[in-house]
Amino acid sequence: MRVLIAGGGTGGHLFPGIALAEEIVTRHPKNDVVFVGTDRGLEARVVPQNGFVFEAIKSRGFQGPVLAKAAVSVIIKMIFEDGFFHADPHPGNIRILGEPDKPVIGLIDLGMVGRLSPRCAIAPSISWSPPSARITSPSPTRSTPSSSSPRWWSSPTSPATS
Repeated sequence: MRVLIAGGGTGGHLFPGIALAEEIVTRHPKNDVVFVGTDRGLEARVVPQNGFVFEAIKSRGFQGPVLAKAAVSVIIKMIFEDGFFHADPHPGNIRILGEPDKPVIGLIDLGMVGRLSPRCAIAPSISWSPPSARITSPSPTRSTPSSSSPRWWSSPTSPATS
């Protein structure tokens, strides 16, 4: 059996992966285990020290603000354009795809969804534009938004930022 193990950067995934690899080889010595990771992570040094093959792959991370903007765009579209929302988002059912400068958010496991009732809908007069929209936290120093605009949402054309 051939096994490929990926996980690294820190020891949180790497050391359990090494333990799993040791068990796989102990049970059947002809099993072949290869680790993949980046040459920047702990795995580049620790895997070979533990007697396993390590193959470096090229990888780069996503930038927080770019990723946050993509995530907010997905959530806003899902709720206010599509009329429903994923009711159980957690790392196990969110996938980040695409390139670091243009991430694509994938939601899976839509077994738990909710719908936005008409009473909770945002007034249609508020326009939303992903490139310039921003999420803000309530601030005591900011002027009070109009009654049609929730405190947590503002966009360049909403009364909250006028």
